[in-house]
Amino acid sequence: MAGVVASQTKSGSNTLHGSAFGFRRSDATQARDPFAQRLPDKVTGRFIPPSLYGIFGGSIGGPVVKDKLFFFGDYQGTRSKVGQSWLQTVPTNLVRSTCGSATSLICDLSEFVAASSGNVVYDPATGVQGGPNNGQNRTLFNDPNCAAAGKAPGTCIDNSRLSPQAVALLNQYPVPNTSGLINNISRGGNGIFNNDQFNIRMDDQTTTKLHTFGRYSFANYTLSGATVFGDLGGVGFGTGGFGGQSKSRDQSIASGFDYALSPSILTDFRFGYVRYHVNVVPNGVGTKPAEAVGIPGLNTIPGIDEGDFTTGQPSYFVGDSGDNGADTGKISQTGAYSRFGFGLGVNRCNCPL
Repeated sequence: MAGVVASQTKSGSNTLHGSAFGFRRSDATQARDPFAQRLPDKVTGRFIPPSLYGIFGGSIGGPVVKDKLFFFGDYQGTRSKVGQSWLQTVPTNLVRSTCGSATSLICDLSEFVAASSGNVVYDPATGVQGGPNNGQNRTLFNDPNCAAAGKAPGTCIDNSRLSPQAVALLNQYPVPNTSGLINNISRGGNGIFNNDQFNIRMDDQTTTKLHTFGRYSFANYTLSGATVFGDLGGVGFGTGGFGGQSKSRDQSIASGFDYALSPSILTDFRFGYVRYHVNVVPNGVGTKPAEAVGIPGLNTIPGIDEGDFTTGQPSYFVGDSGDNGADTGKISQTGAYSRFGFGLGVNRCNCPL
């Protein structure tokens, strides 16, 4: 599907005209989401995150030289604080207290095995994935430490088999604040989306046959949002689930003239130029969280001046839970943990990673 949009700015006239407008909306009249907002925020005590949307502006146009030179200008400002609440899926307290814990020899996954019939944990070192038997002939995890803890085969993993990087990331997840294996944490917050736009236009009736004009347009946008997992990223509280910092400064100029060759033949010439400049960075820009947990190569590109280019949290796609953490039926394979970090597919952050 495609479309063509044509727009034209107004010109001034021989009399002075103007307009003004304003609109405001807040969370005072919003209804509470009975799912994502069923618990108050532990810091603010609020069920609904603060939200505010205001748009205002005006226009003015008139003569500079009567019957010859005219001006027109307009301005629009938007101040938006968007409140969002999300249900996400994080490791349960049992997983957090056993997997990679210094006080436990095993990673206890019995909750997930019991979640539905047929859920078991196979040893990935057995069987041939993608071979003639398509990964069959695998054996259940049955480590001596699991057996000593009274765990049935296929319900736990020995902690010596866990990657230290995965354990480090697991420990950064926040603790659940609701029950269950999925959608077990509810959090709310807000993001900022402000913009300022204006146009200035001049028209000159140069002669009875020649009319010329010039126009300059400017737009400045600021979009920001914290994320549901804080420094660990995840879906954002900004507009549309955005998490990170985005600034856009757009400018446009146009000019042209129309000339009457005769009462029945008219000419029209136009020139335009647009500059679109966007800068997006993740929260935590300048930090090296992947390097800190022992994952090489993500926060450094050899031979390139780092600057902001490779800093910040990468994006991690754990499971198949979608941007908002909703389970899609693959809890037996993945645990359905919510995605985290910063990047497209996580929090709309087209970050320089």
